[in-house]
Formats: sequence, C-alpha cells, structure tokens
Amino acid sequence: MCALSSLTSAYELGVTFPSSNFCAGTDNHTDGRRDPLPTPDSPPIATLPIEAARTRLLELLSNNGECVLPCLWGIAPGETSVEEALTTVLPLSGLSEITGCLSSVCTIIPSIKEGEQHLHVALSLLYNEAGIVTAMEFHARQLYTVPAGEKYGQMEVYGSQSFAERAAFYMLPNVLSLNGIPASVMISTSGGSPNGEGTRAFDILLMYPDDGLLVNYVTQAKVLGDKLLGCPSPSDGNVEMELFPPGHESTFMALLEQTDWPLKLSLYRPLQDVSSLSVEEFFEVFRDGLGQ
Repeated sequence: MCALSSLTSAYELGVTFPSSNFCAGTDNHTDGRRDPLPTPDSPPIATLPIEAARTRLLELLSNNGECVLPCLWGIAPGETSVEEALTTVLPLSGLSEITGCLSSVCTIIPSIKEGEQHLHVALSLLYNEAGIVTAMEFHARQLYTVPAGEKYGQMEVYGSQSFAERAAFYMLPNVLSLNGIPASVMISTSGGSPNGEGTRAFDILLMYPDDGLLVNYVTQAKVLGDKLLGCPSPSDGNVEMELFPPGHESTFMALLEQTDWPLKLSLYRPLQDVSSLSVEEFFEVFRDGLGQ
C-alpha cells in the first residue's frame, strides 16, 4: 500500500548541516581555551586508522551502540556527558573533513567513499554548562558525486541497497517496530524541484514527543497528474533525526523551537489529511516493510 498525497507547490527544504566553522582545534576564547570537554587535564582521544574507523562507523550504524532511540551510538541525551560522548565520536575523525567543537556544540561529519558514491553521516551534540549532552541532530544519506562540468556537485541516491543495509537500524520499519505508533505522521511534498521526470521528493515525518524523538525520511514519489504516489521503501531516501531526553512530552515542542524545524513544519500536513491512511494504519502497513 502506498500513501497518496495531493501535489503541492515546490519549496526548497534545505537540509541544515553544521557550518564549516566547527573545525578541529577551533579556538572560541580569546585566551586560547577551547570548548567543550575534554579539558586539558583529560587524556587525549586517539583517532582510529581509516580502515578501523570505517569498521567502527558501520558498526555504530548497524547496532546504534546497543541502545534505543533517542539514545544514539550509546549517547543518551540528558544523561551522557559530552566528554564521554567524544570518546565515541572523535575516534572517527579520520573519516571527517569537519570535526570539533564550538561554544556548546560538537560536530562530526564522517563519510565512507566508494567510487562515485559515499555514505554521508552528520552528527551534532548540544551540551549544557554542566557538560551533559542535551540534544542531538543526526543525518544519514547516500550521495553521488556528479562528474565535473555537470550542474550539481553531489546528488542524493535513492534505492541504494547498500545504504539500506548499513542504515537499517534507522529505516522506517525498524523505527516503527522499536518505538511503536507515532503520536503523529506528517507529509511534505515540498522538498525541492522534481528529481528527474515524473518524480519528486517526498518527506515522511514521525513525531514521538514522549520519546524525545523526531524522525524525517526523504524519499521519492511518482507524479500522477495532480497527485503524488509515495511508497516508502527500506532502500529509499535519507534519514534525519532530532533527539532529546525522553519522558518530557510537554516540553518536546519547546525543544524543537531551538532547531530549524518550526519553519520546516509549516510545509508539512498531517497524514490523514493527504492520504486514506490513519496513523495506526500507517504503522501496521510499514512496520514490517510491507509498503514497498
């Protein structure tokens, strides 16, 4: 079964990645001190060799550090210290062109390049004055490097079996299976201009306020007259997440206000308004990957 949505106007929905000033060794104090932890008294964190870092990144993607969202890679928002979190992410620095911390945010953007494609991951950690990670932003997607002279430098890849296998933990069927029925499911067809003749980006947003979790999938949909036929598949699209401490449903939207999602949400509509599915039916159909 596929979700059928009315075709809306195309707006640019850019994916916001941390800016390039989050570089390793960036000073953010006039006296030369750097934020955040580890402090100068902390033991240095070794960077893994490239092949070992690749293996470790794929391991983290496959098992999420043996924890359940909103915990990511063993980093639990509201519990894990940034110093402890950095012992997980900094060893991957050899895969990342941007690694480091500025003010109250640490960022790493590791990738695994294979020919003209690469698995692209971005993780930002927000921490408080006590040095506790309070929120995380995570992205994973498969990219294709366009040959020189063509219009775009990189394009998102859809239908990659390799990406589906490597990022299976974060794909729609597994998130539904582990986290249950979402409080809401929203749809946006305003993810940019059409991606080739007869297709367009198609965003599926899951909200789990009590879990402190927002998950968004960017897939492709077929244009059928004034309708879009969106069929989420485990091998489609990319995933982006906002992760907060669980158990605080009443403050979930306030936490989202600190991100760029309030602006994005204005471009989404409730699932039941644009399709024949209820949230419960959506859960039953796509939990086992049967909606392909």
